[in-house]
Amino acid sequence: MGRSLPELKIPVLEFLKNEAMWKTSYLDRDMRIGRGVTGNLFVFRRSDLDI
Repeated sequence: MGRSLPELKIPVLEFLKNEAMWKTSYLDRDMRIGRGVTGNLFVFRRSDLDI
């Protein structure tokens, strides 16, 4: 992966938190890619601190 993006942390008030449903379409040791029920694309990458 060529580019490194800065970490983005956005606090969310407890009453704004909702459950999300998505299907994982790709999964490996470092990354998970999935699509939400409304078509949103989610990309999760494990940080070096999580390993």
